[in-house]
Amino acid sequence: MDSTPTEQNILVLIPCSKRKNLLDRETKKFLPSKSHGAYSDLPNIENLRNELIKLVSNSKELAERDENKNGILKPGSPYIKAIKLYNGNFYKNEVKKLIENLINNRSNIRVLIISAFYGIAKPDEYLNLYNLRMDDKLNTVDKDLNRVYKFWEKNALWDTLYNYIELNNIYFVWSLLPKSYHLIFSSLWDKLKEECIKCCHVNAPNAGNGTSYKRAEWLKSFLKSNGDVSKINKSGFNYDPC
Repeated sequence: MDSTPTEQNILVLIPCSKRKNLLDRETKKFLPSKSHGAYSDLPNIENLRNELIKLVSNSKELAERDENKNGILKPGSPYIKAIKLYNGNFYKNEVKKLIENLINNRSNIRVLIISAFYGIAKPDEYLNLYNLRMDDKLNTVDKDLNRVYKFWEKNALWDTLYNYIELNNIYFVWSLLPKSYHLIFSSLWDKLKEECIKCCHVNAPNAGNGTSYKRAEWLKSFLKSNGDVSKINKSGFNYDPC
């Protein structure tokens, strides 16, 4: 596959992480204002988050999770940058630094985090602690909303992402999302095909439980090469059309 033209903007989608860093003393002192990034500038995303938090509050098992009680459900709870909050394979120190460099240097490579609670988050956006998975049950009589992933599907999270792609002149999308997250955007993938915007889902078919680790290694190589996929060892990876 040819390298992506540098004059175009590239979008990489990565998943959030179940593992999160505990808030430290420095973080607990800092409650960012809207201007500091505590609220997203993505269209309608704040309204959707507010709707979801009501459903989480009304779902006993979710509301009783310590991370939710001390984070998203606690008024005035501290915020931490998304890139520092998560602690999974995509958020090891070297990858974090590479992503932060993209932001600081105004790179043509953009990274967005797909989150079960926040929907879509930017790496430098300030978030509360939470514990939520896409397949978690929500206590509602509406069967179209009784799982977290159904909430995001019904409320067209894909359309919010499409607006971002349009506004940022995205030419190529790389999805490093697990299947359960990737499928939430099925309508988006169809839309991108119509508009001739390229999209590849990076898979490691023989990695088994190590798939997330392999995708994270691919991301590290991708960022180090400044988006030149010809410099990445393709062994063990499939680039499947979205």
